Amino acid sequence: MHKIKLWHYVPSFIITLFLTLFILSFEAIMFLTQTVLKTKTYTDILTQNSVIDMVYNDIEEYFKKLEASTGVPAKVYMQGVDRVLISESAFSYFDQNVNYLSGKSEAIPKTAYNFTKLDESVYDYFDNYAGENNIDPKDSKYLQLRDKALEKAHSYIESNMDFLFFRYLNRGNALTKIHNNIKYIYIAKNALIFLIIALVLLLIRINRHHLHSVLYWISTSVFVAGLIGIIPAAILKFTNYFENIIIKTQYLRVALTSLLNTILEKYLILMEMTLFAGFVMAVVYYSILLSGRIKFKKNK
Repeated sequence: MHKIKLWHYVPSFIITLFLTLFILSFEAIMFLTQTVLKTKTYTDILTQNSVIDMVYNDIEEYFKKLEASTGVPAKVYMQGVDRVLISESAFSYFDQNVNYLSGKSEAIPKTAYNFTKLDESVYDYFDNYAGENNIDPKDSKYLQLRDKALEKAHSYIESNMDFLFFRYLNRGNALTKIHNNIKYIYIAKNALIFLIIALVLLLIRINRHHLHSVLYWISTSVFVAGLIGIIPAAILKFTNYFENIIIKTQYLRVALTSLLNTILEKYLILMEMTLFAGFVMAVVYYSILLSGRIKFKKNK
């Protein structure tokens, strides 16, 4: 029998361990910056699974319940609620958060919904109601009731613009902490590029008289990095782990689970590509091996 002769095994093996770790870390950072911190990842969720329609229906149900305490019919509020406005406001809010998290903006994200139509509708209703019931439309208590009704409406609609709990995270300064430290992520990315190149060059230097070994060690690093990354992701995928998240509000649950599953799918694709790249390099290596150009070591 014959087996492959790998020169400088111990130093090459140690370098390969670190190379695997650095490749995995680099991919994690690239995935964070190119997928998690991209507005499109979030806006895609809004255009799928009828999330906007769910939000619209939730707002309508809220105003039906509010009708009992304010006396203002739900249809009065709903004249100022529009699916397009909801979608545009949510898109804008996600864009603000992503830009803030990625360090592209210093402005604190704020929800912004155009309440002009809703306010006009509520003003008209209170004016008409006052005229029909001999109430002074400028009475302070009457105006206070109107303003309180509008305040509740504004607050609830704005809370519905945040499908993915950014406002909740911002209350705990989590977003600010990420924003303030994101620069270190970019520094780490550049450092990892340097380290990966340096280790590859070191492998070449150590195995300069047997360059086929370099391909073996690099293919091993890439394949193992893909394997390490894909195993936990595959477990989450095939056990439908995120479907077990319990959130009473339907649109919040759909939005959050859809986001997590989308990110998981994209991460799996990345790891599959990494695994495949390592496999291809291994095939190239063994093709060279079978061509007879690599020396063998005889077993005695």
